[in-house]
Parts: sequence; C-alpha cells; structure tokens
Amino acid sequence: MSYTESKRCQTALEDYCEEHFPQYFVTLHFHSRDPLHIYPAQSSLRHWAAMVDRKLLGNRWSLAKSRTRYIAVPEGHRCHQSSSANPAFHDLHYHLILTPAEGWKASMQEDDIRVLFSRLWTKCAPAGDVDLQSIPDGDCGRRRVSSYVCKRVSAPDAIGPEYFVLA
Repeated sequence: MSYTESKRCQTALEDYCEEHFPQYFVTLHFHSRDPLHIYPAQSSLRHWAAMVDRKLLGNRWSLAKSRTRYIAVPEGHRCHQSSSANPAFHDLHYHLILTPAEGWKASMQEDDIRVLFSRLWTKCAPAGDVDLQSIPDGDCGRRRVSSYVCKRVSAPDAIGPEYFVLA
C-alpha cells in the first residue's frame, strides 16, 4: 500500500470514528512463538467477538439488533516462506476500534470490560493479552487513534486491507 493509500485508509478510519463514536481502542495480541496464519487468526478474533456479545447480550446474542461493532486492523511481520493464499506473520496482533453491544450489561465499567475482554481472549489465545483504552472525546482523540491503527499500513511487509475485519 502506498503512502497515499495509507492516508486514505487513515482518513476513512477518522470518518468512521466521527460517524460512529467508538468507545474503545483495543489491542489483541497472540504472543505466539511461531508465525500465525491470517485466517485462523481472523477466526479467533471473530470467536472472541461472539463470546463478548454472548456475555453482554445473553444466550440469544445472535438474534440481537445491536451487536459489538468494530474495525480490526491486523499488524505483524510477514514470513517470507508463507503462502500468498494464507500468509503467516510473526508478532501478529489486532488493533480494534470498538463499541460494545448495548445489552443488559451495558452499564459495565471500563475495568469490568477490560477483565471480561482479557478473560475471553485467553480462551482464544492462551498466551495472549488485551490492552483496552477509552477513546477520548473530540476530534483530536479520534485522529490520534486512527493514526496509530494505520501506522504500518504503508510498510512493504504490512498486512493489506483485504485482511481487515469489519463487524
């Protein structure tokens, strides 16, 4: 991705933030010693999000009108020997701009959400960890977060936008 394209990506994330006012910036790290392939990593991310919705919305979470919304941008260093159909990456992790589902546990405090996210992520990535931060109100906070999420999208070994996850 060129510098111009990465700037477009950053602008699109800023626009998303301005329209949808996400609450949290989350980093989900796998901490795997071995390279991870992108499709199993995406599957782990989606499984984690489903578990989050189940905890926030209850057993009938999949029928809920409001679900957890997020944009997940993967980051890592491509293994040169991996296939192009299912590439593998060292130090693979996801940066998410996220708004939790509004359910019966919507009144959870940030510390409670941090604990919940961490507990559920360790089910998907046993050695993994979670970093959760509130996104400050105002354009400056949203710009800073979208800039950080896009910091490597123009690098030669960056993971392309075809592997971003939107939910």
